[in-house]
Amino acid sequence: MKLIFRIQYRTIWGEEVRVILNDDDTQSYPLSTRDGIEWQGSCDCTFPENGILTYRYGIYRENRCIRKEVGALPHFVYQGNAQQSCCIADDCWRDVPAENYRYSSAFNGKFT
Repeated sequence: MKLIFRIQYRTIWGEEVRVILNDDDTQSYPLSTRDGIEWQGSCDCTFPENGILTYRYGIYRENRCIRKEVGALPHFVYQGNAQQSCCIADDCWRDVPAENYRYSSAFNGKFT
């Protein structure tokens, strides 16, 4: 299935927005922009056996992830039926509230 991603995110020179599939940093797809704010890109994906593909957005500088969406719930795409060959995701960046304790590692299960 072809997935088309669209997101508005203001970057600075040298940064790019990428889509990270299934929380696997090796599966990241760069998006393109003309103005550094509106980003768009596409990729052809195969779905896992459960039919649910998860993704997050990340900000990369010099091929290194410097920031990514955090939180317990990533974005989801469901496989759908055989007639569906394309999915367009008009998204927004999911940012963590500045001082919300529920987004700490004690609540989302990411202990470091």
